[in-house]
Amino acid sequence: MTVAFVVAVALMVMTPGPDSLAIADAALRSRTAGIATALGATAGMIVFTVAACTGLGALLVAAPVALDALRIAGGLFLLLVGLGSLRSVVHVPDDTVHDGGKDTAEHGFSTPARRFVRGFLIDVTNPKTLVVFVAVVPAFAGPDADYRTLIGHCLFLVVFAAAWFQAVALGAAGIGDLGPRTARWSALATGGVMCGFGTAILVFDPFVRG
Repeated sequence: MTVAFVVAVALMVMTPGPDSLAIADAALRSRTAGIATALGATAGMIVFTVAACTGLGALLVAAPVALDALRIAGGLFLLLVGLGSLRSVVHVPDDTVHDGGKDTAEHGFSTPARRFVRGFLIDVTNPKTLVVFVAVVPAFAGPDADYRTLIGHCLFLVVFAAAWFQAVALGAAGIGDLGPRTARWSALATGGVMCGFGTAILVFDPFVRG
C-alpha cells in the first residue's frame, strides 16, 4: 500500500459528498441519528467492496443501462432526502431541530434503524462510489494484484471512511449543541446542498459520464 494511495483515499473520503452531507444533516438533529447514518453509509461501502472483489461491480460499470439506473435511483433518493430535510426544519419549531437525541424533527426517519437504512441507501446508490471501488482502487493495487491485496486496499478505504463518517457525525452534533437556531440554519444548508447534489447527479452526471 503506497503513500499515494493513502493520500488519494483521504482526498476522496474527506471531500464533501452525499454521504457526508446526509450524516451531518442527521447529526444536527441528534448524535444518535448521525452515528446510525454513518454506520449505514459504511455498510454501503462494504457492499461495494464485495462487488469489486467478485467482479460484479465491473459488470455494472461496463453496462451503461445498469449504471444509469443506479445513477437515477441515487439522484432521486438524494433529492427526496434533501427535500424532506428542508421540509422538516421549515415546519417545526426551533427547539425540536436538535433535541439531544430524541430526533423528533423527521418522524419518517426517527429511529436509528431507519437512519441506518437511509445512510446505506445513499451510499449504495452512489455511482461515484461504485466507480471508485471498481476502477480507482484496483488501479492503485496494481494490475497483477491478488485478491488479498485488492481486499486489503478496499478495506483500508472502508475503515478510513468509517472513521471520517463518525468524525463528521460527532462534529455536526457539536454544531447542533450550539443551539436550535444554529442547528436550523445548518440543517437548511445541508438539505439544500443535498438537493443540489441530487439534481446534479440526475442532470449533469459529470463523474460517471466523464
